[in-house]
Amino acid sequence: MFWMMLAVAPVAAQTAWTVEGRVTDGESGEPVVGATVRLLSDSTAAGKVLRGGVSNREGMYALRDMPAGQYFLNVRSVGFGAWSAPVEIGEKREVHLNVRLHRKDIMGDGVTVEARRQMAMGKVSVVELPSEFVARMPSLGGEADIFRALQLMPGVKSIGEISSGLYVRGGSPDENLTLLDGTVIYNPSHVGGFLSSFNNDAVRDVKLVKGSFPAEYGGRLSSVLDVTMRDGTAGHISGTAGISLLSSRLALYGPLSDNATFMVSGRRMYLDLIAPFVPAADTIPRYYFYDLNGRIGWKPSINDQVSVSGYIGRDRLTSSPEEPVPFTMVWGNSLANARWSHVFSPVISIAGQLGFSGYEVENLFHYRDSLDIVRSSFRSASAIHDITFRADLTAHPDSTQEVKAGFELISHATLSESGYEYPDSDSTLHPHTADAVEFGLYLQNKLNLTDALTMDYGGRLSWFSGGAYLQAEPRLSLKYAPGVDISLLAAFSLSHQYMHLVARNDLPLPSDTWFMSTGIDQPEQAMQGSLGIEWNLMDNMFLLSAEGYYKQMDNLYDYRESADFSADILLDSNLVRGGGSAYGVELFLNKKIGPVTGWIGYTLSWTTRAFAYLNQGRPFYPRYDSRHDVSVVAACKLNDRWELSATWTYVTGQPYTFAGGQYQFPGLRDEYHPHVSIISRFDYPGRNSHRLPAFHKLDLNATYSFRLFDIPWQFSMNIYNAYNHRNIFSQYAEQSIDFDPITGAPTQRLELHQVSLFPILPTVGLSCTF
Repeated sequence: MFWMMLAVAPVAAQTAWTVEGRVTDGESGEPVVGATVRLLSDSTAAGKVLRGGVSNREGMYALRDMPAGQYFLNVRSVGFGAWSAPVEIGEKREVHLNVRLHRKDIMGDGVTVEARRQMAMGKVSVVELPSEFVARMPSLGGEADIFRALQLMPGVKSIGEISSGLYVRGGSPDENLTLLDGTVIYNPSHVGGFLSSFNNDAVRDVKLVKGSFPAEYGGRLSSVLDVTMRDGTAGHISGTAGISLLSSRLALYGPLSDNATFMVSGRRMYLDLIAPFVPAADTIPRYYFYDLNGRIGWKPSINDQVSVSGYIGRDRLTSSPEEPVPFTMVWGNSLANARWSHVFSPVISIAGQLGFSGYEVENLFHYRDSLDIVRSSFRSASAIHDITFRADLTAHPDSTQEVKAGFELISHATLSESGYEYPDSDSTLHPHTADAVEFGLYLQNKLNLTDALTMDYGGRLSWFSGGAYLQAEPRLSLKYAPGVDISLLAAFSLSHQYMHLVARNDLPLPSDTWFMSTGIDQPEQAMQGSLGIEWNLMDNMFLLSAEGYYKQMDNLYDYRESADFSADILLDSNLVRGGGSAYGVELFLNKKIGPVTGWIGYTLSWTTRAFAYLNQGRPFYPRYDSRHDVSVVAACKLNDRWELSATWTYVTGQPYTFAGGQYQFPGLRDEYHPHVSIISRFDYPGRNSHRLPAFHKLDLNATYSFRLFDIPWQFSMNIYNAYNHRNIFSQYAEQSIDFDPITGAPTQRLELHQVSLFPILPTVGLSCTF
């Protein structure tokens, strides 16, 4: 079917009158994604719209089925000035017209996400973030972060101050398909949760699809995060640089030739260099990370585009000099990707892609004797490597349809090993390895049934060699626009996930182990439906949306309560299988125009899990369940020099397991307190039966722009947790012994300890563009 479409589409092109071309940034030459392209009856922006569309990922657009005549092409995109030109359709059935947009400051353009969130193409549950928007959000030391911005959107959560993971509609982070230039990245965050793996200087745009994603995506249950790297600049070498108290970064963009460009960027956090100079330095662990991005773009012809991109990121954490058990932990991602796209005609294009993705983590602990000699070491390591080949075809049989078809072939390989090593022994660890092949075939069609009703339907057929699973995954979304300012949205999807991630709850540091579906460990499954409505109010000044969803999940995995992590214990024997559900309502009010822009987002949601062999079979709330989630975002451009922004978040406290009482055993003695004749033991009423206090904080940002040595600079001042609310990260009960000062009789006392992380943190950063 794929190749049949390839054969017949050029024939269809001969019967169409088409205006097509490519929309690019006039300064950098990068494609402009999501630009609104309209064919008007006259030269005024208020002219009758005869055809309309948007530019795709490559900046391409095509307007079909136009009779001969004189028209005007109008192109708009947020952050750019409008472009317009006359178009004549006569004897030539195909008019090729490339568009170069130039950036223009517009009051209120600091919150560009909302304008793209209008879902003009019938997209359901889609959030798009340009890198310019991310850069304006409050940050630490001026280090913009994609995940922090996404966590401000309804339906997207974090689980505290040290988590940069995305928990989308009741799903865990491993249920998100995270793509960098179309290739999977398995661990998209650095330690501490302050920063994701994506350097904003290297990113062109970000698209998050919550829940019911199109058939072209597969292999995950909850969401798709599609990140595209920047291209280089076509005219001259340019770049950005920044330095703060935490990290430094540098990015360069430029031409390699008349039809080739490059982009390279690097970033390093240097807490390991700062630690020796702070008080109590010998008690502070040493930590740093770095990441490097690169991309080369080449246009051998007007119809061909080739790109090669890569990423490498590494985190390294070592123990403090005073740590009695020294350790070293290293983990990171590697990625390489090559992509070729070709436009056969205005109505058909094809793209092929070959990618490699790898994630490795290694932990090493040294145990010393009383003479400070290492007698044994514990080593654990795990890795996952993928090689992916993908081909996609896009066709427009007529002006009412956009058909996509393609396939994806992934080779997975995993490795895990753990155990003790001894200096005087030749024994070596025996790694556990596994490999499998995953194949997906999809077909989808976006069909304009009427001027008001759009349907995006299709399906995906997936096969996994481990267990020989063959699964069908239908996808459907509808958009009905009864009026200019209102839209009704609906979607349904069935998804499967063959790669699973379980993390040990007894270790606070990276212990991620990816494992594959087998005949025993079945694929995870999620069925989700959603309904929504959107209004544009007050002449498009405000956007108000409401969306409800329900998701049923099966074949979820977790460690059993009596899990044994010895080296010779098989993973399957430590796992239990269960299910869960997630449902909620997301509200979004966005002010798009005016001196102050921003939004208020609110999510009311429930997430539950149920395992036959956990919590005595009773349902429980996972750590990332929160009843209420509120985000308030505001941005204000005071003048050409000053820009202010602020975010306030409120989240219901996360569930955790806490003792509801204690038992006492008189007459018995505790081996740790032999002088006490009463032993107490805690009673736990159930898994995650308590909640931490609610989490809330205010972050502020002020940016001052100026020129020095004819170079534009930005000085940013950021305040994290501006009103110094000490959010509780964890709390636990601890027994202590009091002694009567006269009789010396011991008495047991129960104390509640609360751990909070970050107080008010002011930081500064300096960056420039050249």
